[in-house]
Amino acid sequence: MASKKDLDDAVAKFIGQINGAQPPGRYSFQVGDIPRNCRPRDMPNTSGWSEWSHGAGVYYFMSGKEVAYVGRALPSVTLGTRVRANIKAVGSPAWDAVILDDTNEVGVLVFPGDDWYWLLALEGYLIQELRPSSNKRMV
Repeated sequence: MASKKDLDDAVAKFIGQINGAQPPGRYSFQVGDIPRNCRPRDMPNTSGWSEWSHGAGVYYFMSGKEVAYVGRALPSVTLGTRVRANIKAVGSPAWDAVILDDTNEVGVLVFPGDDWYWLLALEGYLIQELRPSSNKRMV
């Protein structure tokens, strides 16, 4: 089981190996901060929604102290769209335990401008290093 510290260490190691890359912006909030039945334009900004939701990046869900899932959002399907889709994806008992606990943490790593292409490699790297319990695809 990978912890939040393991995730932070892996992100720092990955970014440290990229010469000249800017570190991604980081936001974290609780699952309950994102209403399931709210239109994107009506989302509250309690989670910093307006700062990160239209960007590209990597996102993760914690289940208690364990990294449960790591995913990515490309510029064509933004972080806000992907995070909301995951929060609304009920149906699997293991995943439901993650998204129906409003106190579980969600984090996003937003890549600035033209550096978004690094997120593809970072997502794969984090899945391989952390082995999140809810990722079906293991690199």
